[in-house]
Amino acid sequence: MGQNPKIPCPQCGCQTFKVSAKPNRLDDLDGAVCERCNRRLSKHDIDSWLKRQVQDVVSKAFKNLR
Repeated sequence: MGQNPKIPCPQCGCQTFKVSAKPNRLDDLDGAVCERCNRRLSKHDIDSWLKRQVQDVVSKAFKNLR
């Protein structure tokens, strides 16, 4: 994960969203609309994506310890 994480749309995988203002935090993407399929991101979508990212980082860290 870098400074500008790219959250994919849960429906189509697109990483471009329509937002009313420039997001400063991940929570600011709540309600953003996918430019490809018009699906609205929910807080649950953002939390699920973030959880998977953390799990991947932790898994890679432990894998490197072996």
